[in-house]
Amino acid sequence: MGNKQWNFLNQSDIVDIIAPSSNVPGNLPEVYQKTKELLGDIGLIARIADDLIVPGRDLFSTNSLEYRTQHLIHAFTNSESKAIWAIRGGYGAAKIIPFLEKITPPKEPKLLLGFSDITALHLFVQTNWQWSSLHSPVINQLITNAKLLENIKPIIFGEKNIHYKDLIPLNEAAKQNKIIKAEIIGGNLSIVQTSIATSWQIASKDKIIFLEEVSERGYRIDRMLHHLLQAGIFKDAKAVIFGEITPEYEKDGSNLCIPAMENFAKELEIPVLHFPFIGHNLKHNLPLPFGNICSLKLGTSAELSCFINPNN
Repeated sequence: MGNKQWNFLNQSDIVDIIAPSSNVPGNLPEVYQKTKELLGDIGLIARIADDLIVPGRDLFSTNSLEYRTQHLIHAFTNSESKAIWAIRGGYGAAKIIPFLEKITPPKEPKLLLGFSDITALHLFVQTNWQWSSLHSPVINQLITNAKLLENIKPIIFGEKNIHYKDLIPLNEAAKQNKIIKAEIIGGNLSIVQTSIATSWQIASKDKIIFLEEVSERGYRIDRMLHHLLQAGIFKDAKAVIFGEITPEYEKDGSNLCIPAMENFAKELEIPVLHFPFIGHNLKHNLPLPFGNICSLKLGTSAELSCFINPNN
């Protein structure tokens, strides 16, 4: 059975702003106002609680675990909002999942948007509730670069499907003239690794695995990838697409993340490609659907097409 597709948004739909992860820098009233203006500019209503973020209430995150849990459960289950958009990634979302496991899955899927630490929630709703979702910039990223919203708007309103060209083949299997049709699953590499041996472990069988990462040195990228390899995550997958791997540079100023990714690609028998326009770079972070059937055209001119709305 395929995943449940979220409904396309319409003008004046309510979007619940969630903050399950790290604190948001800056003046909070100003951040809240900019959030409402950003979504208001495309016709959506951002619903954001005044006490959503209380710095200092939790050692690492925006608010207490109890508050974040209750707020997130309400966002998933209330009947007023049509989407859930994370204000920031960072750290903390995975700690809420044991409480999400205890609730009855909502009958109607909502559109979940975000990336980075929100990978934990993407994996949970895709694996446990069979929901589709959208790997996309978080609100804090949009505040910094509102132009990123231009790529998201036609997707969430069902006006446009996704078509990305110039994916870079990284191994021989990716250079073959072949088309793979499968769902995409994944997100942030370290969170995907965190999912191993949990109830929300990445379910990669017959899927295309997407991975991106930020601020890691080359050997850490290599270590995480080989952990996934030894855990069998790549065994029955259809392909791997690396997004942007934003490095922490070595002491000599070199970047070993890209070589680590390229070397790892040669170890896999399934196609591995690179598309460096999805990730933490504020200049570009294109949306990517999870749980929708996508078509990956391999070869020297590799392309990815995802059918959000079959009518477009």
